[in-house]
Amino acid sequence: APRSPSLYLALAKTRLAMGQYGNATQMAQRTVSLLPAKPRGAEQTAKAEAWIVIAQAREKQGDFDGAERARASAQAVW
Repeated sequence: APRSPSLYLALAKTRLAMGQYGNATQMAQRTVSLLPAKPRGAEQTAKAEAWIVIAQAREKQGDFDGAERARASAQAVW
């Protein structure tokens, strides 16, 4: 499997736009797992964006608590 966080983030955003929320969440979680625990610069932005994708996908699936946790994780990146 590829180890490019930017590739997985692009896939996550595409799946979200296509309404494939479960797959979008998986791709975004893969992005998060490939990035450092304390990212800087572009990696920091990518990690926050991945958490936002997760939040949006969870919200679309009716998981409002999960969406709120994902938003908190996005904020914690900064």
